[in-house]
Amino acid sequence: MQLSMLCYGQDPIHWRFNTENTSYGKEIRITAVIDSGWHIYAMTQPPEAISVPTQIQFQPSPLFRFTGALKETGHKETYTYKTVGITQYQYRDSVAYIRPFRLRGQAKSSISGTITYQACTDEQCLPPKTVSFSIPLP
Repeated sequence: MQLSMLCYGQDPIHWRFNTENTSYGKEIRITAVIDSGWHIYAMTQPPEAISVPTQIQFQPSPLFRFTGALKETGHKETYTYKTVGITQYQYRDSVAYIRPFRLRGQAKSSISGTITYQACTDEQCLPPKTVSFSIPLP
């Protein structure tokens, strides 16, 4: 089944994007929903890690400003390849990336950027992939 997924180009990582109102302003929420048996890597890795950490880049805009750092939330696993002694951090099932922001005016805008990640099973990895996103702001 996994080989047919690879042959037909289906991605085991499904991205969801939304904005939410909070008590301090607004936040963007990017969620990776991960197919069973697959994982992606945390944004921060130990020095010896060989995986491709997830990276999210945002395009700047004069219509909003970020008011805090990008946070990664989910059940982070520590996985050690015992044969080579390499430890890496990864997420299964889902992980959310949250960043607070404030609008600078009433003009319609969007937050856009790219996500680079690598999806793996315990036996194989897909090549790193970069996807673009654009999230309309209310």
